[in-house]
Amino acid sequence: MGNTRVAIMVIALLGSLGLSANVAQASFWQPENLAKRSMAQAPGIRYFSSDESGLRRFLDQVPAEQSGQSLDIELPMPDGSMARYQIFESSIMEAGLAEKFPEIKSYEVRGIDFPGSFGRVDISPKGFRGMIDTPYGRLFIDPEQSRPGSYMARTNRSQTRTGSFQCDT
Repeated sequence: MGNTRVAIMVIALLGSLGLSANVAQASFWQPENLAKRSMAQAPGIRYFSSDESGLRRFLDQVPAEQSGQSLDIELPMPDGSMARYQIFESSIMEAGLAEKFPEIKSYEVRGIDFPGSFGRVDISPKGFRGMIDTPYGRLFIDPEQSRPGSYMARTNRSQTRTGSFQCDT
């Protein structure tokens, strides 16, 4: 049985027993072998494939912010590693829009491996996306539009966190 299935089964079991699912940790990412794709790995960028259906099922189980609970998830890093984050659903859509587009969900993440890092991730029919502030710069996780199930994790080291967010638009 794959690691993803085991993680989902553990989360389901803990949930059915009424235990904190925060003990379980889910990872849905595998580094891609770019030699097979005839691509060079650019510095600060790594490519990952995702178990899309497992990721969507997991995200459907993530508790709402108001519950005071969270689950743990591993997210891909631009150095090829994984980092653990607490995740909880935190909708930013107006209620009417959320009802009209239930397939779009937004979540907040908080660093476990990198305490103090935080950000937002979302899932939609176009895939999973994330923007997370870390001590090492802003991390972006984006789907590759030309390859469903393939994602890019990259960082913008010039945008290290030095204070509050400021929009310069």
